Amino acid sequence: MTNEEFWYEAPRLAKAYREAQKLRNDALNQQLWLQGLYNYDALSVVISNAFGKQGTKKPTYLKEPLELHPHKQTPDEIRQKLVKELDAWKEAFDATQEDDKWKSEALNTTSQLTQDDPLKR
Repeated sequence: MTNEEFWYEAPRLAKAYREAQKLRNDALNQQLWLQGLYNYDALSVVISNAFGKQGTKKPTYLKEPLELHPHKQTPDEIRQKLVKELDAWKEAFDATQEDDKWKSEALNTTSQLTQDDPLKR
């Protein structure tokens, strides 16, 4: 932001510059983190190959770059995932309903037994 923009333009322009700088810093941070990950992998391969036991499988460096943006799911894949989750919820709900039904039957049987119990009279 130039001095003229700072002193003579709208005050919200400074906020836009700060947000733009934050986005640039975040992108740089992500890039440096990824570079560190590649360096770590390369160094671990070198050290493992240099000091690893003989006869063990030697690790290799990545054959292709890491995928930054994972595969986006198609609507059919999303729908299938939701159907599986809903089926799991339905099964869990049905199981609780069966437990409740069993408990209510047990309570009815118990109440009938206590009503017919000659010792309770």
